[in-house]
Amino acid sequence: MDSFLFSKLFWGLVIILVGISFIAQGVFRINFPVGKVVIALILIYLGVRMLLGGFGMKQNTTVFSDTSITVDQLADSKYDVVFGSQKIDLSQAVRDGESHTVEVNVVFGEAKITIPTNMQVKVKSSSVFGSVRTPHNSTSFGQDEYAIGGTPGAGALLLKVNAVFGSALVME
Repeated sequence: MDSFLFSKLFWGLVIILVGISFIAQGVFRINFPVGKVVIALILIYLGVRMLLGGFGMKQNTTVFSDTSITVDQLADSKYDVVFGSQKIDLSQAVRDGESHTVEVNVVFGEAKITIPTNMQVKVKSSSVFGSVRTPHNSTSFGQDEYAIGGTPGAGALLLKVNAVFGSALVME
């Protein structure tokens, strides 16, 4: 996977910022420190990469993009969304009879999670300056828990959903 620092998107944004700064300085007499802004953006990007598990990004991480994931086999997993959108479909996941934990973290982004209807699912949601909506409730600030039935003893799913300045929708 190519690094964001070497992508067309990054350099396109840098060139646009430089062009806007020339217009702002020449026409409107506004001094715009392009170099400092570019360095600040690079530092912010590197900080986000470090927070999301270093520079070997996990397959389940979405940064500045839209992804759609269909889970075939239910397993313990983690999904991170930063400045992007992610659809996670757990509805068709094959169960192995054991309990599993799936964690979804949304920061300045959006996640839509489809949960299976034929198994026990417990949703623990937490939100700070964001929202987590479940079929049971909506959490804008704080924590909530939601559980649906299913076949007892056949394995359960614990879904932890955290949203900070973002939104998450859990649907059946």
